[in-house]
Amino acid sequence: MRTLSRKGWGGSTVNYEVQQIRDICPTKEPNIAIDIGANKGTYTLELLKTYPELTVFLFEPSSTNIDILRKKLEASNVRIEPFALSSSTGSAVLFSDKPGS
Repeated sequence: MRTLSRKGWGGSTVNYEVQQIRDICPTKEPNIAIDIGANKGTYTLELLKTYPELTVFLFEPSSTNIDILRKKLEASNVRIEPFALSSSTGSAVLFSDKPGS
């Protein structure tokens, strides 16, 4: 199994980020991807265009975005988890200037 990790810089760099994965592993396709802070799924959609068999685990705490993700990404190889990830356990308030931001 091969897993890759890339740090995102926002929606404007998604194509570049996926190209970096192709450059790192030109002969091997990754099996698993983890999208932490999946937002509205832009990164995951681009990954799935390139690697349609990829299993993707998405973590997104915004209920607005969870609804959007479920509509966009109904594939069986996509797992949407309605949680934020952190180095500590507990609960927190998710602040935003508008729903889904």
